[in-house]
Amino acid sequence: MSTKSHYAAAIAQLTIHAESCESNAPILVTEGNHEEAANCASNANNYRGAIKILQEYHATEYTP
Repeated sequence: MSTKSHYAAAIAQLTIHAESCESNAPILVTEGNHEEAANCASNANNYRGAIKILQEYHATEYTP
């Protein structure tokens, strides 16, 4: 697997986790589990930050 593929795989996995957290947070609020909802929202934000860093690094490392 090339380094480019590793970046793509990492971004894909982080995206899945971010989307899951973003979907679960409102459900948890509705269920009254505000602490877990806040945790999901925080995790989603962290995943999105990691994705942005990987995309920026990937773009500078592999400009066609």
